[in-house]
Amino acid sequence: MEHLGAYFVNNPQPGKPPCPRFMDFADLFYKVSSSTFGFNMKQEEFIAGFNNMNIEAAIKQDPDYIEAQKAKKTKEFGYVSDL
Repeated sequence: MEHLGAYFVNNPQPGKPPCPRFMDFADLFYKVSSSTFGFNMKQEEFIAGFNNMNIEAAIKQDPDYIEAQKAKKTKEFGYVSDL
């Protein structure tokens, strides 16, 4: 989380999905929740919902994240997202 937007960037290369490792997790989550819990949403809707979320911007605007970034100059970075 400390390096969000610096070393960890979610912008995809042209023609590739954003956050490929997270998308692998999202695909697995979708498959398991659909088969096990009867999650009833089309996969295209699920992916569109993820793509419409701007998680990076939400985290960077979180006052706790901003404070952790400021404080890392004098102590270890400490932030946990509750998003």
